[in-house]
Amino acid sequence: MQKRWIIKETDRALAVHLSRKLNISYTTAVILANRGIIDVDKAHSFLNPLLKDFRDPFLLNDMDRAVGRILSAFDRQEKIVIHGDYDVDGITATVLLADFFKRMGGEVDFFLPSRADGYGLKKGSIDACSEKGARLIVTVDCGISSVQEIAYARELGIDVVVTDHHEPEGDLPACCAVVNPKRLDSSYPFKDIAGVGVAFKLAHAILKKCKNQGLSRYSTDIDLREYLDLVSLGTIGDVVPLIDENRIIVKYGLQKITEGNRRGIKALKKAAGLLHDIDAGHVSFRLAPRINATGRVSMANKAARLLLCEEEVEAEIIAMELENHNRDRQKIEAEVLKEAFARVEAEIDLSREKIIVVWGENWHHGVIGIVASRLVRKFNRPAVVISLDDIVGKGSARSIRNFHILDALRSCKEHIYNVGGHEGAAGMSIRKDRLEQFRKQLSAAALETISDDDLLPAIDIDAEVRLDELTYSGIKEFERLMPFGYGNTHPVFLSRAVKISRVPKVVGSDHLKMFVDGAGMEIDVVGFGMADALKKMSLKKGDSVDIVYTPEINKFRGEERLQLELSDVRVVC
Repeated sequence: MQKRWIIKETDRALAVHLSRKLNISYTTAVILANRGIIDVDKAHSFLNPLLKDFRDPFLLNDMDRAVGRILSAFDRQEKIVIHGDYDVDGITATVLLADFFKRMGGEVDFFLPSRADGYGLKKGSIDACSEKGARLIVTVDCGISSVQEIAYARELGIDVVVTDHHEPEGDLPACCAVVNPKRLDSSYPFKDIAGVGVAFKLAHAILKKCKNQGLSRYSTDIDLREYLDLVSLGTIGDVVPLIDENRIIVKYGLQKITEGNRRGIKALKKAAGLLHDIDAGHVSFRLAPRINATGRVSMANKAARLLLCEEEVEAEIIAMELENHNRDRQKIEAEVLKEAFARVEAEIDLSREKIIVVWGENWHHGVIGIVASRLVRKFNRPAVVISLDDIVGKGSARSIRNFHILDALRSCKEHIYNVGGHEGAAGMSIRKDRLEQFRKQLSAAALETISDDDLLPAIDIDAEVRLDELTYSGIKEFERLMPFGYGNTHPVFLSRAVKISRVPKVVGSDHLKMFVDGAGMEIDVVGFGMADALKKMSLKKGDSVDIVYTPEINKFRGEERLQLELSDVRVVC
């Protein structure tokens, strides 16, 4: 599929200014400026993220009320039940608060729903918390839209503190406190904290109040840095932008994950074959999927047990169980994906439709979100994948840039219910007899909103550079921009009219390998999964090409070589 190159416009004077003030290369300054980091102080903080830069948690609405109610529960020895979610964000947030409350001296338990229970607070899950003896429920990663359910909890004599990060719709639930940076009345400077980040803020606020007021009856010698591995796992796994406070969390959290002091994470790394330093990519593609898998095909409690485990042998046993669940998830996903592709081919006219809506009988609830993401990646259209039973269906939606999938779903509210999520991903439920009307209305919304350009996969290019401008020291300096991930991607450059110096070839199963002339030497170029480009463009030695790539230093057998990881290539006419 043809790709759209979006070359960011560079304010050269600003880049020069940043370069001089921060003592960094011009190219690094260009990357900062083109990503909107134009203030010298903010750029300095970006390059040097520090724990002291965390904001006061009491800037969040209702934080003082939440802390007060929880401390009251500690004093009265009331049972607190943490109500989480079955994904990595909800699981890590649940584990964090359950462990923290216990260490503070609280009576605490937790409840993690299954996918069969559905996302968020339900009457059934409140009943389960009540059976555990709950006098206070603290939600993590859910609760912002649970108005009726929280009213039901009040009828049972159970107080509720909501901590969440999803977008609210309508009135806030009537409860002790609603802590959410996305509240419409929130002035908190950073809105994109993950659910586990909000839970971490709550723990910070409790500890801060206890220390500031000299409340010695609580255990205040807890080092919150010990929890940054959990916060980092959930933050990366929930695909929130790695900027601002998330950047601080992930930088220091990855160090904790690498150290592996938490037995459950150490065992998880071992099961995944990760015996070296951990970066955000390892978490995204190796660790988080294994935690998510247990909530997709089994019970999320198992992942929580792993993260709370204090015995090494037990942790390794549970980690291998998660490994097996992940393999099961991969098999189930492949089966559903095959059926979904067949439905797209049979039912969707991609020359006319700008959104994909497909459904199937008894597709596994745990993989429909992943399948939706795969459809988006293949067809570059928003996708909604729905699993049906006899009467209703549960759907998961994923989107492309410039199309707010949650708003689009909400525009079809006469056909669906239990809608929640955010701009890029959402979930909903639907009656079986409303499927066709829903698809028709959502398709009309997509046709009105999505342009033809939006349907082309886009590559954001940080700068156009000559190959002779790439230096080892400059590329190593890019490490100061780490951690890379969603919202702070690896630097991407464009170099024009580059000459291919050897015959290009396919290596491995489907990777493109070639060499280009640059800076008086041959430079190694690899395009992962790009073997088709060689066939379609008949690339050959001597061709002049424009290339889009990420530069990196490849370390092999003790030697370092400049390598370009290719994103796209075009032959110069």
